[in-house]
Amino acid sequence: MKQRAGRQARNNALDGKPAARPSEDTERTRQSYLPYVAAVFAVALAARAAHLLALRSTPWLELKLGDASTYDAWARQIASGDWMSGTQVFYQAPLYPYFLAVLYKIAGSGPLVVRGVQAVLGSVSCVLVADAGAQLFSPVAGLIAGLILALYPPAIFHDLLVQKSVLDLLFMCAALSVFSRIVAGPQLSLWFGLGLSIGCLALTRENAIVLLLPIGAWLVLGELATRAKWVAAAALAVGLACPLVPVAARNWAVSRELHLTTSQFGPNFYIGNNPRADGTYRPLVARRARAVYERAMRRAWRRRPWAGGFRREKCPATSPISRWITSAATLVSGSGSNGASFSSRGTRSRSRTPKISTRMPITR
Repeated sequence: MKQRAGRQARNNALDGKPAARPSEDTERTRQSYLPYVAAVFAVALAARAAHLLALRSTPWLELKLGDASTYDAWARQIASGDWMSGTQVFYQAPLYPYFLAVLYKIAGSGPLVVRGVQAVLGSVSCVLVADAGAQLFSPVAGLIAGLILALYPPAIFHDLLVQKSVLDLLFMCAALSVFSRIVAGPQLSLWFGLGLSIGCLALTRENAIVLLLPIGAWLVLGELATRAKWVAAAALAVGLACPLVPVAARNWAVSRELHLTTSQFGPNFYIGNNPRADGTYRPLVARRARAVYERAMRRAWRRRPWAGGFRREKCPATSPISRWITSAATLVSGSGSNGASFSSRGTRSRSRTPKISTRMPITR
C-alpha cells in the first residue's frame, strides 16, 4: 500500500496536481540539518581561503597553467564587447570563458577576484554533495561526504586554478543533488533543473551529455506512469535545451554548420586512440600544446580526410585503419558530445597537401 501511494504521489506531482505537504517530521529534519550544511560550507570556504592566502606571497598567484592563458584572453575578448566570440565554431568549451568575461566586467580581472569567486563556487559544490548524500542515504552520510570534498586537497587546488574544472565540479554536484531529490520525489521543476545542470555541464565538459543515457534508462524502467514519464522527459529536454540551443544557434550563425557544443571531438578522439597514445595528453603538433594548433590541424584534416591528416611523415598514426578511423571521426566532429556535424555549405576544394598558417609551424 505504501509503495502504491508513493507511486501515485509521484504521478500526481508530474501531472501538475498539488503534492502532499511535507510532514512535520520532514520539516523538523530539514531545519535540524541546516546547521550541518552551513558547517560544510564554512569548512570548505575556510580551506580554500587558507590556500588562497598562501598563494598571495608566491608567483603561483599570477601563473596561468595549461589552457588558463587561452581562457583569459578569450574572456577579455568577450568582455571587450565581442559577445559572439569571434566568427568560428567554438573549438573549446565556451561556458567558462563567458563566466570569466562576466566576472571581469563586474568585478575586474584581478587574480584574487577570480580565485575568490571560484572558492565560493567550490564551497557550494561541497554543500550540494552533502545534500545529495543526505537525500540518498542519511544526514550523517551527507555530512561526511560534504566534509570529504571540502577538505580534499585536489579539489581545493583545482578550485583556485583559472580552469573550467571549478564549473565541472559545480554542475556535476548540482546534477547529483537534483537527481537525488528526484529519487525521493520527482517534480516537474526537478526534471527541468536536472536538464539545466547537465546542459551547463556539457558546455564545460562536452562528454557529460552521455549522462542522459543512464538517466533515460532509469526513467524508462522506473515506476512512473507512461504519461508521467513523457512529462518528465519533456521537462528534462527543455532544461537541457536552455543552455545548448543558444550555443548551437551561435555556431550555425557563424559557420552554417550545426555543432551542438564544440568541434574538437575528432582531435580528442585521435589523441586518445592513435597508435602512439599512452593515456596522457600528447599535442597533435610537437611542442605546441595549445588549442590554436589543434584547431588548425582539424581544418587541414577536413580539407583532406582521405589522407589521414597531414603528410605521412608528419602524421603520428602508422596504421592505415587508424588513420581512416581518425579522419572519419574528425570529419564529422561537430560536437564534443555526439560527434555529429551537418553543413549547409557545398563540398570544399581538395588540395593535394593541407597547409597551416606560417604563424603556426608544425615542423619538429
